[in-house]
Amino acid sequence: MILSVPVLATLGLTGVCYLGFVVWMDSVPEGIFAGLFVLSTFSAEVPIVEGSRSNDLELLLVDPVLVAALGLLAVLYSFGQVQRLTRLTFLPLLLAGFIGWTAVSALVGNGPSQSAAVFFTVGRVRMLAVLLAVFAITTIYGFKDVVLAFVPPLAVHAAVALAEGLRGAAFGFTVLGDKTGDLIASKTMFGISYATGLFPGGFIGTSRSLLAVLFLLAPVTAVVLSDKYTGTARWWLLILLPTTLVLLLADTASGLGAFLLLLVLVGGYGLFARATPLGPSGSLVATGVSVLGGLLLLNFRRFSEDQAETSSADTPPDESSVGQTPPGEATDGRETPSPTEPTGGQGTTPSPTESTGGQETTTPPIGSGVSELLLSFVVENLGIRVWLAFTALEVALQYPLFGLGGGNFQLLTRELGLEFGLTAHNTYLSVLVEFGLPGFVLFMSAVGYTYYATLRLALEQRTDREMWMMVLAGLLTFHAFNFWVSLYHGSTVYAIFWAFAAAIAGEYAATCEPSPRFRRIRERIGALR
Repeated sequence: MILSVPVLATLGLTGVCYLGFVVWMDSVPEGIFAGLFVLSTFSAEVPIVEGSRSNDLELLLVDPVLVAALGLLAVLYSFGQVQRLTRLTFLPLLLAGFIGWTAVSALVGNGPSQSAAVFFTVGRVRMLAVLLAVFAITTIYGFKDVVLAFVPPLAVHAAVALAEGLRGAAFGFTVLGDKTGDLIASKTMFGISYATGLFPGGFIGTSRSLLAVLFLLAPVTAVVLSDKYTGTARWWLLILLPTTLVLLLADTASGLGAFLLLLVLVGGYGLFARATPLGPSGSLVATGVSVLGGLLLLNFRRFSEDQAETSSADTPPDESSVGQTPPGEATDGRETPSPTEPTGGQGTTPSPTESTGGQETTTPPIGSGVSELLLSFVVENLGIRVWLAFTALEVALQYPLFGLGGGNFQLLTRELGLEFGLTAHNTYLSVLVEFGLPGFVLFMSAVGYTYYATLRLALEQRTDREMWMMVLAGLLTFHAFNFWVSLYHGSTVYAIFWAFAAAIAGEYAATCEPSPRFRRIRERIGALR
Protein backbone atom coordinates (compact mmCIF):
# COMPACT_ATOMS: atom_id res chain seq x y z
CA MET A 1 0.00 0.00 0.00
CA ILE A 2 1.37 3.44 -0.93
CA LEU A 3 1.61 5.80 2.04
CA SER A 4 2.39 9.43 2.89
CA VAL A 5 1.82 11.00 -0.53
CA PRO A 6 1.43 14.54 0.91
CA VAL A 7 4.76 14.18 2.72
CA LEU A 8 6.42 12.96 -0.46
CA ALA A 9 4.99 15.89 -2.39
CA THR A 10 6.30 18.31 0.24
CA LEU A 11 9.70 16.65 0.10
CA GLY A 12 9.81 16.95 -3.69
CA LEU A 13 8.77 20.61 -3.62
CA THR A 14 11.45 21.37 -1.02
CA GLY A 15 14.06 19.67 -3.18
CA VAL A 16 13.09 21.69 -6.23
CA CYS A 17 13.27 24.94 -4.25
CA TYR A 18 16.70 24.03 -2.87
CA LEU A 19 17.99 23.15 -6.33
CA GLY A 20 16.77 26.48 -7.64
CA PHE A 21 18.57 28.25 -4.81
CA VAL A 22 21.95 26.58 -5.46
CA VAL A 23 21.61 27.27 -9.19
CA TRP A 24 20.88 30.92 -8.44
CA MET A 25 23.95 31.03 -6.15
CA ASP A 26 26.05 29.39 -8.89
CA SER A 27 27.15 26.69 -6.44
CA VAL A 28 25.48 23.57 -7.77
CA PRO A 29 28.19 21.00 -6.91
CA GLU A 30 28.89 22.46 -3.47
CA GLY A 31 25.18 22.86 -2.72
CA ILE A 32 24.27 19.30 -3.69
CA PHE A 33 27.22 17.77 -1.85
CA ALA A 34 26.53 19.88 1.25
CA GLY A 35 22.91 18.75 1.15
CA LEU A 36 24.10 15.15 1.03
CA PHE A 37 26.16 15.50 4.21
CA VAL A 38 23.53 17.50 6.08
CA LEU A 39 20.52 15.32 5.23
CA SER A 40 22.42 12.08 5.85
CA THR A 41 22.30 13.00 9.56
CA PHE A 42 18.48 13.29 9.66
CA SER A 43 16.61 10.12 10.58
CA ALA A 44 13.24 11.19 9.18
CA GLU A 45 11.64 8.22 7.43
CA VAL A 46 8.75 8.47 4.99
CA PRO A 47 6.96 5.09 4.61
CA ILE A 48 6.58 4.09 0.96
CA VAL A 49 5.41 0.47 1.10
CA GLU A 50 3.83 -1.05 4.18
CA GLY A 51 5.29 -4.42 5.12
CA SER A 52 4.24 -7.14 7.49
CA ARG A 53 4.91 -6.99 11.24
CA SER A 54 5.46 -3.21 11.23
CA ASN A 55 8.39 -3.41 8.81
CA ASP A 56 8.03 -0.79 6.08
CA LEU A 57 10.02 0.26 3.04
CA GLU A 58 10.92 3.85 3.76
CA LEU A 59 12.31 6.88 1.99
CA LEU A 60 14.81 9.10 3.81
CA LEU A 61 15.28 12.83 3.35
CA VAL A 62 18.75 12.19 1.95
CA ASP A 63 17.58 9.89 -0.87
CA PRO A 64 16.67 12.54 -3.51
CA VAL A 65 19.90 14.45 -2.84
CA LEU A 66 21.86 11.21 -2.97
CA VAL A 67 20.52 10.46 -6.44
CA ALA A 68 21.38 13.99 -7.58
CA ALA A 69 24.88 13.74 -6.09
CA LEU A 70 25.61 10.44 -7.83
CA GLY A 71 24.41 11.87 -11.15
CA LEU A 72 26.54 14.98 -10.72
CA LEU A 73 29.59 12.87 -9.82
CA ALA A 74 29.10 10.83 -12.97
CA VAL A 75 29.10 14.04 -15.02
CA LEU A 76 32.20 15.34 -13.22
CA TYR A 77 33.98 12.04 -13.79
CA SER A 78 33.24 12.19 -17.50
CA PHE A 79 34.94 15.60 -17.60
CA GLY A 80 37.94 14.36 -15.60
CA GLN A 81 37.10 16.30 -12.43
CA VAL A 82 37.22 13.22 -10.18
CA GLN A 83 40.83 12.46 -9.30
CA ARG A 84 42.33 9.20 -10.46
CA LEU A 85 43.23 6.86 -7.65
CA THR A 86 46.81 5.96 -6.80
CA ARG A 87 45.86 2.84 -4.86
CA LEU A 88 43.22 0.18 -4.95
CA THR A 89 40.67 0.33 -2.16
CA PHE A 90 38.65 -2.69 -1.18
CA LEU A 91 36.12 -0.94 1.05
CA PRO A 92 33.37 -0.53 -1.60
CA LEU A 93 33.88 -4.12 -2.73
CA LEU A 94 33.67 -5.49 0.81
CA LEU A 95 30.54 -3.50 1.63
CA ALA A 96 28.97 -4.50 -1.69
CA GLY A 97 29.77 -8.13 -0.90
CA PHE A 98 28.16 -7.81 2.51
CA ILE A 99 25.02 -6.24 1.05
CA GLY A 100 24.89 -8.95 -1.59
CA TRP A 101 24.98 -11.56 1.14
CA THR A 102 22.16 -9.82 3.02
CA ALA A 103 20.12 -10.16 -0.17
CA VAL A 104 20.90 -13.88 -0.34
CA SER A 105 19.96 -14.23 3.32
CA ALA A 106 16.66 -12.46 2.63
CA LEU A 107 15.89 -14.80 -0.27
CA VAL A 108 16.61 -17.89 1.82
CA GLY A 109 14.15 -16.61 4.41
CA ASN A 110 15.04 -18.48 7.60
CA GLY A 111 13.54 -15.79 9.81
CA PRO A 112 9.94 -15.00 10.77
CA SER A 113 9.53 -12.25 8.12
CA GLN A 114 11.04 -12.35 4.65
CA SER A 115 9.69 -8.89 3.79
CA ALA A 116 11.56 -7.42 6.77
CA ALA A 117 14.78 -8.97 5.47
CA VAL A 118 14.18 -7.64 1.95
CA PHE A 119 13.44 -4.11 3.18
CA PHE A 120 16.54 -4.26 5.38
CA THR A 121 18.67 -5.11 2.34
CA VAL A 122 17.19 -2.21 0.38
CA GLY A 123 18.20 0.11 3.21
CA ARG A 124 21.78 -1.20 3.09
CA VAL A 125 21.94 -0.44 -0.64
CA ARG A 126 21.41 3.19 0.33
CA MET A 127 24.48 2.97 2.56
CA LEU A 128 26.57 1.63 -0.32
CA ALA A 129 25.41 4.53 -2.49
CA VAL A 130 26.37 6.99 0.25
CA LEU A 131 29.78 5.34 0.54
CA LEU A 132 30.44 5.59 -3.21
CA ALA A 133 29.34 9.22 -3.33
CA VAL A 134 31.45 10.32 -0.36
CA PHE A 135 34.41 8.32 -1.66
CA ALA A 136 34.33 10.26 -4.92
CA ILE A 137 33.71 13.60 -3.17
CA THR A 138 36.78 13.02 -0.99
CA THR A 139 39.00 12.62 -4.05
CA ILE A 140 37.81 16.07 -5.18
CA TYR A 141 37.77 18.13 -1.97
CA GLY A 142 39.89 16.15 0.48
CA PHE A 143 39.28 14.48 3.82
CA LYS A 144 39.33 17.61 5.99
CA ASP A 145 36.59 19.34 3.99
CA VAL A 146 34.42 16.24 4.29
CA VAL A 147 34.88 16.26 8.08
CA LEU A 148 33.99 19.96 8.27
CA ALA A 149 30.81 19.31 6.25
CA PHE A 150 29.44 17.31 9.18
CA VAL A 151 30.04 20.10 11.73
CA PRO A 152 26.95 22.31 11.08
CA PRO A 153 24.33 19.52 11.19
CA LEU A 154 25.90 17.88 14.24
CA ALA A 155 25.97 21.24 16.02
CA VAL A 156 22.24 21.65 15.30
CA HIS A 157 21.42 18.13 16.53
CA ALA A 158 23.42 18.63 19.73
CA ALA A 159 21.74 22.00 20.39
CA VAL A 160 18.27 20.51 19.84
CA ALA A 161 19.13 17.57 22.12
CA LEU A 162 20.25 19.92 24.90
CA ALA A 163 17.07 21.97 24.51
CA GLU A 164 14.96 18.80 24.69
CA GLY A 165 16.78 17.70 27.83
CA LEU A 166 16.13 21.04 29.52
CA ARG A 167 12.54 20.99 28.30
CA GLY A 168 11.99 17.47 29.61
CA ALA A 169 10.35 16.18 26.43
CA ALA A 170 10.90 15.93 22.68
CA PHE A 171 9.71 18.78 20.47
CA GLY A 172 7.78 16.32 18.32
CA PHE A 173 9.12 17.26 14.88
CA THR A 174 8.92 13.67 13.69
CA VAL A 175 8.89 14.76 10.05
CA LEU A 176 12.53 15.82 10.59
CA GLY A 177 13.51 12.72 12.56
CA ASP A 178 12.73 13.78 16.13
CA LYS A 179 12.27 10.61 18.20
CA THR A 180 10.04 10.31 21.24
CA GLY A 181 10.85 8.19 24.26
CA ASP A 182 10.10 7.71 27.91
CA LEU A 183 11.79 9.65 30.68
CA ILE A 184 14.58 7.83 32.54
CA ALA A 185 15.18 10.32 35.34
CA SER A 186 15.04 13.98 36.31
CA LYS A 187 18.30 15.42 37.63
CA THR A 188 19.83 18.67 38.79
CA MET A 189 23.40 19.88 38.23
CA PHE A 190 24.71 23.30 39.23
CA GLY A 191 21.13 24.33 39.94
CA ILE A 192 19.94 23.39 36.42
CA SER A 193 17.22 20.75 36.12
CA TYR A 194 17.19 18.45 33.12
CA ALA A 195 15.67 15.16 32.01
CA THR A 196 17.43 12.07 30.70
CA GLY A 197 16.14 9.47 28.27
CA LEU A 198 16.17 8.40 24.65
CA PHE A 199 14.31 11.46 23.34
CA PRO A 200 17.14 14.09 23.55
CA GLY A 201 18.78 13.07 20.28
CA GLY A 202 18.10 16.03 18.04
CA PHE A 203 16.93 14.97 14.59
CA ILE A 204 19.55 12.25 14.24
CA GLY A 205 17.44 9.74 16.18
CA THR A 206 17.68 8.68 19.81
CA SER A 207 20.21 10.05 22.28
CA ARG A 208 22.23 6.83 21.81
CA SER A 209 22.42 7.48 18.08
CA LEU A 210 23.61 11.06 18.55
CA LEU A 211 26.13 9.94 21.15
CA ALA A 212 27.57 7.28 18.83
CA VAL A 213 28.04 9.79 16.01
CA LEU A 214 29.70 12.28 18.36
CA PHE A 215 32.05 9.55 19.57
CA LEU A 216 33.00 8.91 15.96
CA LEU A 217 33.46 12.46 14.70
CA ALA A 218 34.21 14.71 17.69
CA PRO A 219 37.94 13.93 18.12
CA VAL A 220 38.93 14.41 14.48
CA THR A 221 36.66 17.46 14.15
CA ALA A 222 38.45 19.15 17.05
CA VAL A 223 41.85 18.54 15.44
CA VAL A 224 40.73 19.76 12.00
CA LEU A 225 39.20 22.94 13.42
CA SER A 226 42.28 23.60 15.55
CA ASP A 227 44.59 23.22 12.56
CA LYS A 228 42.37 25.21 10.22
CA TYR A 229 41.54 28.19 12.41
CA THR A 230 43.25 28.76 15.73
CA GLY A 231 45.59 25.99 16.74
CA THR A 232 44.49 26.40 20.37
CA ALA A 233 42.65 24.25 22.87
CA ARG A 234 39.34 26.07 22.54
CA TRP A 235 38.09 23.76 19.80
CA TRP A 236 38.65 20.71 21.99
CA LEU A 237 36.50 22.24 24.69
CA LEU A 238 33.90 23.38 22.16
CA ILE A 239 33.62 19.94 20.55
CA LEU A 240 34.01 17.54 23.49
CA LEU A 241 31.89 19.48 25.99
CA PRO A 242 28.66 18.94 23.97
CA THR A 243 29.59 15.25 23.77
CA THR A 244 29.78 15.15 27.55
CA LEU A 245 26.43 16.92 27.90
CA VAL A 246 24.73 14.55 25.45
CA LEU A 247 26.17 11.64 27.44
CA LEU A 248 24.59 13.04 30.60
CA LEU A 249 21.24 13.35 28.80
CA ALA A 250 21.49 9.83 27.34
CA ASP A 251 22.08 8.39 30.82
CA THR A 252 23.72 5.22 29.52
CA ALA A 253 26.35 3.20 31.35
CA SER A 254 27.68 1.74 28.11
CA GLY A 255 28.07 5.27 26.76
CA LEU A 256 29.90 6.28 29.92
CA GLY A 257 32.33 3.39 29.49
CA ALA A 258 32.90 4.25 25.83
CA PHE A 259 33.49 7.90 26.64
CA LEU A 260 36.00 7.06 29.35
CA LEU A 261 37.78 4.93 26.74
CA LEU A 262 37.82 7.94 24.43
CA LEU A 263 39.33 10.13 27.14
CA VAL A 264 42.00 7.51 27.81
CA LEU A 265 42.86 7.27 24.11
CA VAL A 266 42.91 11.03 23.59
CA GLY A 267 44.78 11.79 26.79
CA GLY A 268 47.16 8.87 26.34
CA TYR A 269 48.14 9.96 22.86
CA GLY A 270 48.49 13.52 24.10
CA LEU A 271 50.99 12.44 26.74
CA PHE A 272 52.82 10.27 24.22
CA ALA A 273 53.00 13.07 21.66
CA ARG A 274 54.21 15.51 24.29
CA ALA A 275 57.08 13.21 25.20
CA THR A 276 58.09 12.68 21.57
CA PRO A 277 58.56 15.04 18.60
CA LEU A 278 55.28 14.01 16.95
CA GLY A 279 53.21 17.16 17.36
CA PRO A 280 51.30 19.45 19.75
CA SER A 281 49.27 17.88 22.52
CA GLY A 282 48.39 20.44 25.20
CA SER A 283 44.75 20.66 24.12
CA LEU A 284 44.37 16.88 24.23
CA VAL A 285 45.42 16.51 27.85
CA ALA A 286 44.05 19.76 29.30
CA THR A 287 40.48 19.62 28.04
CA GLY A 288 40.05 15.97 27.09
CA VAL A 289 40.88 14.47 30.47
CA SER A 290 40.77 16.95 33.35
CA VAL A 291 37.74 19.11 32.50
CA LEU A 292 35.42 16.51 31.00
CA GLY A 293 36.56 13.71 33.27
CA GLY A 294 35.81 15.92 36.26
CA LEU A 295 32.31 16.66 34.98
CA LEU A 296 31.62 12.96 34.50
CA LEU A 297 32.82 12.04 37.98
CA LEU A 298 30.76 14.86 39.48
CA ASN A 299 27.65 13.68 37.67
CA PHE A 300 28.33 10.07 38.69
CA ARG A 301 28.47 11.11 42.36
CA ARG A 302 25.31 13.17 42.05
CA PHE A 303 23.59 10.28 40.31
CA SER A 304 24.43 8.00 43.24
CA GLU A 305 22.80 10.55 45.54
CA ASP A 306 19.72 10.65 43.28
CA GLN A 307 19.52 6.86 43.46
CA ALA A 308 19.58 7.00 47.26
CA GLU A 309 16.72 9.49 47.28
CA THR A 310 14.58 7.46 44.87
CA SER A 311 15.30 4.28 46.83
CA SER A 312 14.21 5.89 50.10
CA ALA A 313 11.02 7.03 48.39
CA ASP A 314 10.21 3.37 47.55
CA THR A 315 10.70 3.94 43.84
CA PRO A 316 11.29 0.67 41.94
CA PRO A 317 15.01 0.37 41.15
CA ASP A 318 14.51 -0.29 37.45
CA GLU A 319 13.00 3.14 36.84
CA SER A 320 16.26 4.99 37.34
CA SER A 321 19.15 2.58 36.92
CA VAL A 322 22.14 3.80 34.97
CA GLY A 323 21.88 3.30 31.24
CA GLN A 324 18.74 1.18 31.42
CA THR A 325 16.54 1.33 28.38
CA PRO A 326 13.33 3.12 29.33
CA PRO A 327 10.03 1.28 28.99
CA GLY A 328 8.71 1.44 25.48
CA GLU A 329 11.90 1.94 23.53
CA ALA A 330 15.17 0.12 22.87
CA THR A 331 18.62 1.56 22.38
CA ASP A 332 18.09 1.77 18.65
CA GLY A 333 14.74 3.52 18.99
CA ARG A 334 12.56 0.41 18.99
CA GLU A 335 10.13 -0.57 21.69
CA THR A 336 11.15 -2.72 24.63
CA PRO A 337 9.27 -4.32 27.45
CA SER A 338 8.13 -2.14 30.30
CA PRO A 339 9.08 -3.08 33.86
CA THR A 340 5.88 -5.13 34.14
CA GLU A 341 6.51 -7.07 30.95
CA PRO A 342 8.36 -10.39 30.69
CA THR A 343 12.14 -10.11 30.54
CA GLY A 344 14.78 -12.60 29.60
CA GLY A 345 12.25 -14.62 27.65
CA GLN A 346 10.36 -15.57 30.82
CA GLY A 347 6.64 -15.21 31.08
CA THR A 348 6.64 -13.75 34.56
CA THR A 349 6.73 -10.24 35.87
CA PRO A 350 10.16 -9.23 37.21
CA SER A 351 10.40 -9.00 40.96
CA PRO A 352 13.18 -8.24 43.42
CA THR A 353 14.13 -11.89 43.07
CA GLU A 354 14.16 -12.68 39.35
CA SER A 355 15.63 -15.22 37.01
CA THR A 356 18.64 -14.00 35.08
CA GLY A 357 20.29 -16.40 32.69
CA GLY A 358 18.71 -19.40 34.41
CA GLN A 359 19.91 -18.50 37.92
CA GLU A 360 18.08 -16.90 40.81
CA THR A 361 19.53 -13.46 41.58
CA THR A 362 18.32 -11.11 44.26
CA THR A 363 18.16 -7.50 43.16
CA PRO A 364 20.27 -5.52 45.63
CA PRO A 365 18.85 -2.35 47.15
CA ILE A 366 20.20 0.79 45.54
CA GLY A 367 22.12 2.86 48.04
CA SER A 368 24.33 5.89 47.83
CA GLY A 369 27.56 4.01 47.14
CA VAL A 370 29.09 3.31 43.75
CA SER A 371 29.26 -0.43 44.47
CA GLU A 372 25.50 -0.71 44.95
CA LEU A 373 24.98 1.28 41.76
CA LEU A 374 27.21 -1.05 39.76
CA LEU A 375 25.60 -4.16 41.26
CA SER A 376 22.18 -2.83 40.33
CA PHE A 377 23.37 -2.24 36.77
CA VAL A 378 24.80 -5.76 36.51
CA VAL A 379 21.61 -7.44 37.70
CA GLU A 380 19.03 -5.31 35.93
CA ASN A 381 20.82 -4.18 32.77
CA LEU A 382 23.49 -6.77 32.06
CA GLY A 383 21.22 -9.74 32.69
CA ILE A 384 18.95 -9.11 29.71
CA ARG A 385 21.97 -8.43 27.50
CA VAL A 386 23.54 -11.74 28.51
CA TRP A 387 20.29 -13.54 27.72
CA LEU A 388 20.09 -11.82 24.35
CA ALA A 389 23.72 -12.69 23.59
CA PHE A 390 23.29 -16.37 24.39
CA THR A 391 20.05 -16.50 22.43
CA ALA A 392 21.75 -14.86 19.45
CA LEU A 393 24.66 -17.31 19.58
CA GLU A 394 22.27 -20.26 19.80
CA VAL A 395 20.35 -19.06 16.75
CA ALA A 396 23.60 -18.33 14.90
CA LEU A 397 24.72 -21.92 15.46
CA GLN A 398 21.38 -23.12 14.13
CA TYR A 399 21.63 -20.99 10.95
CA PRO A 400 25.41 -20.55 10.46
CA LEU A 401 25.38 -19.88 6.72
CA PHE A 402 22.53 -17.50 5.93
CA GLY A 403 21.24 -16.41 9.33
CA LEU A 404 17.72 -15.21 9.97
CA GLY A 405 17.71 -12.26 7.59
CA GLY A 406 17.89 -8.56 8.39
CA GLY A 407 15.64 -7.30 11.18
CA ASN A 408 14.41 -10.78 12.11
CA PHE A 409 16.10 -11.39 15.45
CA GLN A 410 13.88 -8.79 17.10
CA LEU A 411 10.83 -10.57 15.70
CA LEU A 412 12.18 -13.87 17.00
CA THR A 413 12.63 -12.56 20.54
CA ARG A 414 9.04 -11.41 20.41
CA GLU A 415 8.00 -14.99 19.69
CA LEU A 416 10.21 -16.18 22.57
CA GLY A 417 8.27 -14.16 25.11
CA LEU A 418 9.33 -10.51 24.88
CA GLU A 419 6.16 -8.65 23.99
CA PHE A 420 7.95 -5.81 22.17
CA GLY A 421 10.99 -7.73 20.96
CA LEU A 422 14.62 -6.72 21.36
CA THR A 423 17.67 -6.59 19.15
CA ALA A 424 20.81 -8.38 20.30
CA HIS A 425 22.11 -5.14 21.89
CA ASN A 426 25.40 -5.89 20.18
CA THR A 427 25.98 -4.84 16.58
CA TYR A 428 28.39 -7.66 15.83
CA LEU A 429 26.15 -10.38 17.26
CA SER A 430 23.25 -8.85 15.33
CA VAL A 431 25.18 -9.20 12.08
CA LEU A 432 26.21 -12.77 12.93
CA VAL A 433 22.75 -13.99 13.85
CA GLU A 434 20.98 -12.27 10.95
CA PHE A 435 23.45 -12.90 8.10
CA GLY A 436 25.45 -15.92 9.17
CA LEU A 437 29.19 -16.37 9.30
CA PRO A 438 29.87 -15.21 5.68
CA GLY A 439 27.98 -11.96 6.26
CA PHE A 440 29.77 -11.44 9.56
CA VAL A 441 33.19 -11.95 7.93
CA LEU A 442 32.38 -9.49 5.12
CA PHE A 443 31.06 -6.89 7.55
CA MET A 444 34.05 -7.15 9.88
CA SER A 445 36.42 -7.09 6.90
CA ALA A 446 34.92 -3.79 5.73
CA VAL A 447 35.24 -2.38 9.25
CA GLY A 448 38.78 -3.72 9.56
CA TYR A 449 39.81 -2.15 6.27
CA THR A 450 38.84 1.24 7.68
CA TYR A 451 41.31 0.70 10.53
CA TYR A 452 43.98 -0.46 8.09
CA ALA A 453 43.62 2.63 5.91
CA THR A 454 43.69 4.90 8.97
CA LEU A 455 46.90 3.35 10.29
CA ARG A 456 48.59 3.56 6.88
CA LEU A 457 47.65 7.23 6.60
CA ALA A 458 48.98 7.90 10.10
CA LEU A 459 52.30 6.33 9.11
CA GLU A 460 52.63 8.01 5.71
CA GLN A 461 51.25 11.50 6.45
CA ARG A 462 53.51 12.63 9.28
CA THR A 463 52.27 16.22 9.23
CA ASP A 464 48.69 15.05 9.88
CA ARG A 465 49.54 12.20 12.24
CA GLU A 466 47.66 13.75 15.15
CA MET A 467 44.52 13.97 13.02
CA TRP A 468 44.70 10.33 11.96
CA MET A 469 45.32 9.18 15.52
CA MET A 470 42.15 11.00 16.55
CA VAL A 471 40.33 9.28 13.69
CA LEU A 472 41.53 6.00 15.16
CA ALA A 473 40.38 7.03 18.65
CA GLY A 474 36.92 7.87 17.30
CA LEU A 475 36.67 4.55 15.47
CA LEU A 476 37.67 2.55 18.54
CA THR A 477 35.21 4.40 20.77
CA PHE A 478 32.38 4.07 18.25
CA HIS A 479 32.82 0.32 17.91
CA ALA A 480 33.29 -0.16 21.65
CA PHE A 481 29.91 1.53 22.14
CA ASN A 482 28.44 -0.77 19.48
CA PHE A 483 29.45 -3.75 21.58
CA TRP A 484 26.65 -2.87 24.04
CA VAL A 485 24.01 -1.42 21.71
CA SER A 486 22.72 -2.44 18.31
CA LEU A 487 22.76 0.65 16.12
CA TYR A 488 23.04 -1.13 12.79
CA HIS A 489 19.30 -1.56 12.36
CA GLY A 490 18.75 2.18 12.13
CA SER A 491 19.20 4.02 8.85
CA THR A 492 21.25 6.98 10.07
CA VAL A 493 24.14 6.02 12.35
CA TYR A 494 25.78 3.52 10.04
CA ALA A 495 25.09 5.64 6.99
CA ILE A 496 27.23 8.28 8.69
CA PHE A 497 29.81 5.66 9.65
CA TRP A 498 30.13 4.34 6.09
CA ALA A 499 30.36 7.92 4.80
CA PHE A 500 33.20 8.57 7.26
CA ALA A 501 34.85 5.29 6.29
CA ALA A 502 34.54 6.26 2.63
CA ALA A 503 36.28 9.57 3.35
CA ILE A 504 39.14 7.68 5.00
CA ALA A 505 39.39 5.20 2.13
CA GLY A 506 39.13 8.00 -0.45
CA GLU A 507 41.97 9.92 1.17
CA TYR A 508 44.04 6.75 1.35
CA ALA A 509 43.41 5.88 -2.28
CA ALA A 510 44.01 9.40 -3.61
CA THR A 511 47.01 10.63 -1.63
CA CYS A 512 49.21 7.71 -0.65
CA GLU A 513 52.02 6.55 -2.88
CA PRO A 514 50.97 3.80 -5.29
CA SER A 515 51.96 0.32 -4.28
CA PRO A 516 54.02 -1.86 -6.67
CA ARG A 517 51.04 -4.17 -7.10
CA PHE A 518 48.81 -1.28 -8.13
CA ARG A 519 51.44 -0.06 -10.60
CA ARG A 520 51.54 -3.49 -12.24
CA ILE A 521 47.74 -3.65 -12.45
CA ARG A 522 47.58 -0.15 -13.96
CA GLU A 523 50.28 -1.05 -16.49
CA ARG A 524 48.39 -4.18 -17.53
CA ILE A 525 45.17 -2.21 -17.97
CA GLY A 526 47.06 0.35 -20.05
CA ALA A 527 48.53 -2.42 -22.21
CA LEU A 528 45.05 -3.79 -22.91
CA ARG A 529 43.96 -0.42 -24.24
